Amino acid sequence: MAKFTDDEIKGILKQYNLQILDGEVYKNNNTSFTCVTNEGYMVNIRIGDLKAGKKPRPFHTKNQYTIENIKMWLKMNDDNYELLSTEYAGCGKYLIWKKKGSDKPFEMNWRNFQTGYRDRATMKETMSKKKRKPLEIVKNEIDDILKKEIFKGWNINTEELNKYKNAHTRLLFNHVDGYKVVCTLDAFRRLKTGFQFLNMSEPDLSINNISIFIDKNTPYKFKEGQIYQGNHSEYIFICEEHGEFKSILRNVFFRKKGCSKCDLERRKGETSPNYNHDLTEEERQMRREYPEYKQWRKQVYERDNYTCQCCGKTNTELNAHHKDSYHWCKERRTDVSNGATLCEECHNEFHSVYGLRDNTESQYTEFITIIKNSTIPI
Repeated sequence: MAKFTDDEIKGILKQYNLQILDGEVYKNNNTSFTCVTNEGYMVNIRIGDLKAGKKPRPFHTKNQYTIENIKMWLKMNDDNYELLSTEYAGCGKYLIWKKKGSDKPFEMNWRNFQTGYRDRATMKETMSKKKRKPLEIVKNEIDDILKKEIFKGWNINTEELNKYKNAHTRLLFNHVDGYKVVCTLDAFRRLKTGFQFLNMSEPDLSINNISIFIDKNTPYKFKEGQIYQGNHSEYIFICEEHGEFKSILRNVFFRKKGCSKCDLERRKGETSPNYNHDLTEEERQMRREYPEYKQWRKQVYERDNYTCQCCGKTNTELNAHHKDSYHWCKERRTDVSNGATLCEECHNEFHSVYGLRDNTESQYTEFITIIKNSTIPI
């Protein structure tokens, strides 16, 4: 191939936006020149290659200036990082980098770095930001959910909301009565019956909620300084008349009583909730002792697989409970759909809350819902 004239060389260099460094001399088409691209990168080129359509490559193993070019790229595109490697072996080979202000270098090839990948911590934060909803949208979503009747009285302050990072961030919600719960946005969206007040993962908040509820809804006080161990555990309560007593938390929650001395005073003789003034002595002895009733009780047990529908116990004393009371709902006395299997403890607990007369199926449904969801009826 014949040598190019000066004008031809200038035309070829202009086509690729290249400028030859001062002192470089063209001898023939295979002469290697050092040029500068319009971005400022240094490249080795031959006029013959350019004429044949081979573009200059700032980042290549055959370009002796690749390391310097990468450092130039960092200054222009991401000055938060520096390149520690001194040799370039290809776009797929690892180079050593370091984020400024960090003392932990990391390895990554040039191809990935140039396309946006960084050290693990930075990438995790970057991906989180991409997935994260704008705070204003999150705030509006939470406000809309809090308008539901089951969240009446609940709110979240701005300072707490500013902690939001993603749907799994634990946020503190407050009630006007002083109750506090921690909940993620993901869980908050799925709540159907309100917040779960008692949680082993938040023992301090659980104790706070217990104390407020006991004070507002029972004749007792909750002794300070106790540690939350679950709602089936015993705690110390204070009766103004008889002093301290121990009781299982759920008993005091749902019965709103628990002092044994107070209970005895309420259950003597005709003041007992079990006493029915309308029955004759013969009726008291013969009550519910007929074949249809016994068959009904057996069918209820069999349908429920001899399992308490409240707590799930099996190997224990069981009772066949009438959802609509036996004494007033005569047409459903032997209706299997009106029965439910309860263990003796849960059965007694139900009647301690709702009494022994005029019970309804809606009371039973409410009782089961409260027990299974560990919620506090505000």
